[in-house]
Amino acid sequence: HLLVLESRAQPVVVILDDLHWVDSETQAFLDALVETLANARILLLVNYRPEYRHGWGNKTYYREVQLAPLQREHADALLASLLGSDPSLAPLTALLIEKTEGNPLFLEECLRGFVESNALVGKRGAYRLAASASHLRVPASVHAIIAARIDRLAPEDKAVLQVAAVIG
Repeated sequence: HLLVLESRAQPVVVILDDLHWVDSETQAFLDALVETLANARILLLVNYRPEYRHGWGNKTYYREVQLAPLQREHADALLASLLGSDPSLAPLTALLIEKTEGNPLFLEECLRGFVESNALVGKRGAYRLAASASHLRVPASVHAIIAARIDRLAPEDKAVLQVAAVIG
């Protein structure tokens, strides 16, 4: 994703999401852009997974902020805001925090999967369990959640997704 916000009084802000999926042409563009940042009124904000590699770390104008998993109390607060306060949710909350280790994306994707499979019913902030928490299985990874979501697609939607994946 690329979002550029311009203002005559403020620097240009460029936000790039998920650099770990960037192609070689975009990487070359980013490398050239980074070389101009010291003398430009541009704020470049990017995010990426730990496996992504770049050569910008030695720049004096480069700052890295690592995002750690949520601490238990923050994960509890996130889940409370997403799920609600129905007492039946307590075992699910504990299970999710344990299995996702506080990864916010993983937490949200697990919830989305439970809603899509009708294990959770209601609406955001007011869910309740439709099945026993002991019967719910938390996928091993975000990748597994997305694979399960793809598996639930209608055949024609899967075909479109496969063509899009090939196109890139």
